[in-house]
Amino acid sequence: MNEPRTLDILEKLIAKEYAWRITELSNFRNSVIQAKGKAKDGMIRAGISLLFAHGKGL
Repeated sequence: MNEPRTLDILEKLIAKEYAWRITELSNFRNSVIQAKGKAKDGMIRAGISLLFAHGKGL
């Protein structure tokens, strides 16, 4: 990807990246809510890594 040349382009790129992260976390959350038993427990543990990875990327 080319480097952003203006502040406006940079802001749009950041907003797009942030929106993608929120969407992915929301989809994962909905999957966890629907899961049952041990699958739910495993998804919650995996979610900790996912949250860390998304937080580190911001």
